[in-house]
Amino acid sequence: MPRSTVARLAHSAVLAVVLALGACSPATTLSPNVSPETTLFVQFDPNDGVPHEVVYDVHLYWLGLDSDGFVEAYEYRLLDPARPADSAWVRTADTDRQIAVPTPTGVSTPRFEVRAIDDQGALDPTPASQQFSFTNEAPTVRITNALRSIDSSYAAVTVNWNGVDPDGAASRLQYRLWLDGNEANARVLQGNGFSLPSADFLQGGAYRSGPRRLYLQAIDAGGRASTIDSMSWYVRRPVPDTLRQRGRVLLIDDVPGAGVAQSVTDSLWVNALARNLAPGSFELLRLEFTNPFRSAIDLERVFSLYDAVFWYRGFATITTPSTVIQQYQSGIEAYLDAGGTFLFEGFASVVGEGAAGCFSPAFLTDYLDCDSLLVHPTGQGTGGAADWGISVGKVLNSSIYNAVLRQTQNYAGLRAFAVRDTNHVAVWARLGTLSQPHTVDLPVGVRAPQPAGGQAILISTALRGASGGNQGDAARFLDALIAQLPPPRPQRGSARRGRP
Repeated sequence: MPRSTVARLAHSAVLAVVLALGACSPATTLSPNVSPETTLFVQFDPNDGVPHEVVYDVHLYWLGLDSDGFVEAYEYRLLDPARPADSAWVRTADTDRQIAVPTPTGVSTPRFEVRAIDDQGALDPTPASQQFSFTNEAPTVRITNALRSIDSSYAAVTVNWNGVDPDGAASRLQYRLWLDGNEANARVLQGNGFSLPSADFLQGGAYRSGPRRLYLQAIDAGGRASTIDSMSWYVRRPVPDTLRQRGRVLLIDDVPGAGVAQSVTDSLWVNALARNLAPGSFELLRLEFTNPFRSAIDLERVFSLYDAVFWYRGFATITTPSTVIQQYQSGIEAYLDAGGTFLFEGFASVVGEGAAGCFSPAFLTDYLDCDSLLVHPTGQGTGGAADWGISVGKVLNSSIYNAVLRQTQNYAGLRAFAVRDTNHVAVWARLGTLSQPHTVDLPVGVRAPQPAGGQAILISTALRGASGGNQGDAARFLDALIAQLPPPRPQRGSARRGRP
């Protein structure tokens, strides 16, 4: 038999077997994929005459079933007649969602749709849907620390507010804040407070004195806006010289009262600056009447408008710490970190053993280049072990300023410093000078250079009472101190970069 014939017979036999087996087995045709079904757990007839208004901030639930597989995801959307172009589906694996429905006018009537997607990508062809009527009451906002038209500040201010959403979460409120007529560039904020950067106060690239108005508006998660709250106050340019965007010195008068002694103290400091600085290059801030510092950021930003800041409170009756410094010390530290120079003069300067102070011990170690305060045996004097006193007629010396400070009053509340480098001692109390026993010379004033180029200076006594015997001792001390300040920093049109 020919080979081709054998091959044909073998092929026919195999085919017969296959057909026979097929005739004995059940059908194996695959069934088509069945689309999933979706259920929305809010269903009602919007035309049944019963009120069905829902607050705009709504939590919706749904579920999908797939008879021949499993539901892999969902898509949902809101079809709002007021926003016909916004019809895109949003994909999610969740079976619920908190949705803030846009209701900027107070009422919205969108249709909510949700559809399941199965494991083969099939969509529910008949999404679950419901027509809603959402309502939204307008939020309210009130500035809680509003400045008045008689108040003033420099080019920095911290504003706080209280926002209320009657039918939503106040934590989800946003706020629009702007100065004067600059609503088009309003800041959009969250929280309950903000510190305006100094650059926001520039007008034509310069700081100018004049009234300013701040506006604030709350907007809830549904887009409805509150009425606008505002405040108006006077903003001062850094110094009288209009060509300067940074002043040479800000002089802070922290000696309250208007008596002869207070006037003498003020004159000592003001006259020293007038003798040594260009006209219009320094500013006097009387803290008793105007306190522009509402936060550490405010303080830092105001300070950054000046090359140096002198803060004096050396007066016999001022023996308690400054609460402003205690609260906002971090602002002073940030100013020094950025290259500024800061001088503090007065009693109760640093917290010590048994003694309150304006500055924390960390300021002493981090900025004054000291290890600690030096203390005397307890029971000596009226204060704690860190409180030192000095009597009339005693003399303090300054090597770096080539001056002597002869005391005309009895004082308490001085500090003695364990300096790391005696070249940084600004004022010495030689052996036997202070009221409490000490067997070595004690530093009672420090001038520490800062890494960024500025200086931190602390004089723990009162310069005003240091002109006995040689009239002008304190004045000569200040003249030398001002002469040895770091050079002016470059002028620029705005202060340091602001923080919210």
